[in-house]
Amino acid sequence: MGGKSKFTCQSFNLICNHRQRILYTRAGYTPRWNDKISILFDDLARDLANDTIMKYNTFVLYDYDHLGEMIEVNYCGNWLIVDNGYLDWSVTIPPMKEKMYYNET
Repeated sequence: MGGKSKFTCQSFNLICNHRQRILYTRAGYTPRWNDKISILFDDLARDLANDTIMKYNTFVLYDYDHLGEMIEVNYCGNWLIVDNGYLDWSVTIPPMKEKMYYNET
């Protein structure tokens, strides 16, 4: 019993890609733990935050230069997109609260 549920249950942290394929999950935990507690026991998230794994992972994103030409920009690192309940680590990216442009909604 715990959390929002009145029934016996178990919660999981998982990582999926944009095609909704599950890439990683950790063992279940009690739902009484909030997100800030559960991520402390998540080995993958903790290792990403401590730069002990995938430190030099590189990828390319497209952007526009000052002339409006599309260019490739190389980035290094890893990030986890999370909801607003997680710890404020450099690898946990919460949703934007303030939007500067219409296409960010």
